[in-house]
Amino acid sequence: MSNRTSLHTVCGLDVKDLGDHHPQGLDPQRAQVPAAVRVRRRPAAGHGPRQAGPGIQAACLSARGNQIIGGAQASRTERPSMCVPNGLSRNLCIAVDARKYGSGDDQAQLSIQRLLVQVLDTAAAAAGLHRLSWTRQAGSDSEFAILPPHEPEAVVVDRFVREVAAELRRQNRGRLPEARLRVRMAAYFGRLVPGENGFAGPAPVGVNRLLNSRELRQALDESGSDLAVLLSEHIYLDTVAPLHTTWRPWEFRKVRVQEKEFDQNAWLWVQDGDTAARADEGEPQQPQRPPTDPLAPTPQPQQSVHTTVQQVSSPNVVFGIQNK
Repeated sequence: MSNRTSLHTVCGLDVKDLGDHHPQGLDPQRAQVPAAVRVRRRPAAGHGPRQAGPGIQAACLSARGNQIIGGAQASRTERPSMCVPNGLSRNLCIAVDARKYGSGDDQAQLSIQRLLVQVLDTAAAAAGLHRLSWTRQAGSDSEFAILPPHEPEAVVVDRFVREVAAELRRQNRGRLPEARLRVRMAAYFGRLVPGENGFAGPAPVGVNRLLNSRELRQALDESGSDLAVLLSEHIYLDTVAPLHTTWRPWEFRKVRVQEKEFDQNAWLWVQDGDTAARADEGEPQQPQRPPTDPLAPTPQPQQSVHTTVQQVSSPNVVFGIQNK
C-alpha cells in the first residue's frame, strides 16, 4: 500500500494526496502535518453528517491519534495541531527569510534551515503561541505562515517579535559574522482564500511583497542587525499606534513599499535600533547643545557696573568715581 493516502474531504476541506510524512502532502498549502495525524475518509452519503461547514470555518487536525477537531468540538485541554482556512477568511500572515542562504554550501544551508525553525519554535513557545496550529509553508530559507484566529495579533506583533530577536541574539553569540543567522520578517493581516496551488488574496500577496521589498532588505543589510521587521500599515495602526503592545510608536519608521503591483505604506523596525531615520510623526527630538572644546578656557561671568551720580556743587573740590 502506498504511503500516501488519497482522500476527498477533511472536515469539509477538499484536499488531494495527504502524505503520511511528506511536508508537502497537503495541497494547496503544502502545510506541515505531524506524522501522528491519521485521517479517516469522509462517510458516504447517508452514513453520517459532514463535519465543519463552509465559509471561514477551519479544519483542525489533532496531533493525538486520529481525532479530527472542528471548532467547538475541540477539547478544552487540547490544542489543535493545524487549522487550515476553509474558504474565504481574514487571517494574520507572517513570512520570514534568512539572509544569504544561497551563498553557503550544502551543510551550511542545512544548518540554517534547522536553526531558523528552532528560533521560530522557541520564540513562539516563549510568547505563549502554538505554532503547531499555524498553516505553514516551508521554503528552505523561508517560511510563510497563516495564523488561526485564536492566536492574538497583538501578542504576535509584540512578544513573538521580541522573542525572535532575543533568540537570534542568543544563537548568534560567539559565531563568526558570516555564520550568523540574520532574518527578515513581515506581517500582513487581510483576506485570503485557498486555491489549487496555494492561497489567493491580498494577505498572502502583501506579506510576500513586504518580505522581499528593497526597504526591508536594505534595512537589514545596512544595520548589521540580526532581525528587521516590516508591518503592514493596518497592523501598525490597529496594534502599535493605539498602544495595544509594549512597542512605542516612534520605534517604527514609515516607509513606502512599491513591489510589482503592490504600492502601500508599511512600518519598519530594526533590532538594536534604527534611529538614523525616524518618521516625522515620531518621538519629539530634544534640542542638542553645541559641542564644546574640553581644552578651551572656562568663560568668566560678565561683570555689571552700577553707577549712581548725585548732583553736588562745591568750589575747589575734585571728585573721583569708584566701581564696586
